[in-house]
Amino acid sequence: MIQKKLRDFPPDELEKIAIDAVGEQGVTDFEVKFNEAAQSGTSAQFALQMAEGVQKVRFVVRE
Repeated sequence: MIQKKLRDFPPDELEKIAIDAVGEQGVTDFEVKFNEAAQSGTSAQFALQMAEGVQKVRFVVRE
């Protein structure tokens, strides 16, 4: 089901997400990786990505 949803994702929406995520230069690479995931992604891989969480990021504001 996840693979079907990814394969059916509207290309124009995918391009908008890619531009927001990686900028204009990275759109092609983003789309290639996305399509690879759409062909081979499983619910287990998705669950792992969701459970791993985000890297710790620290923002420092200087006065």
